[in-house]
Amino acid sequence: MMALKQWQDRKQLNWAELVKLAQAGDEEVFTQLCQRFEPVVQRYAHRAHLRSLGEDALSVGRLAVVEAIRTYDEKAGVPFGAYLERHIQFALWNLFKKERKIWQRTLSYDVSRGEDERGEWRDCLADDFNLEERVMKEEFQVALSEQFQALPEHQQAVLREILTDHRLTEIAEKLHISPQAAYQIKIRARTRLKKALSGME
Repeated sequence: MMALKQWQDRKQLNWAELVKLAQAGDEEVFTQLCQRFEPVVQRYAHRAHLRSLGEDALSVGRLAVVEAIRTYDEKAGVPFGAYLERHIQFALWNLFKKERKIWQRTLSYDVSRGEDERGEWRDCLADDFNLEERVMKEEFQVALSEQFQALPEHQQAVLREILTDHRLTEIAEKLHISPQAAYQIKIRARTRLKKALSGME
């Protein structure tokens, strides 16, 4: 096993350099990279629409990490972290679509269910029901919530007040700041959120 000091020294390398070592056959670095990005796999595999898939979703996510390490090319100009996340998202979305087709083919109604529940399932299976659009909206809402929670508290406070239809002058008075300061905080918060969510449709 690689000594801890050696791994710590290697961690001074950027992700692209570590990936190159893994691609060149360094099994220790490869293993450490997989372990390092396990929380990313867990985060995506435990999204609401994938929870019922359990270990299948986790396995697909972990395989996506392996595939991302093997296929990453720094020359493409994409940071490894972004490349990896896209790989995981794509793999899990394909898994979900595959499972959705199985559900649609095999779904049968339990006669003991109430009409409301059966009606809800019929709506989900209707030709004009866009499940992909609904899931993408849910994904966006989750990502937006995560990014909002990552904002500084004063930016969260201003945005919360804006969402409740308060004017900047009212917000400024409530937070004991000037209207100009409230406006600048709003702009910085919105810019940060837009940048963080720019990769999502």
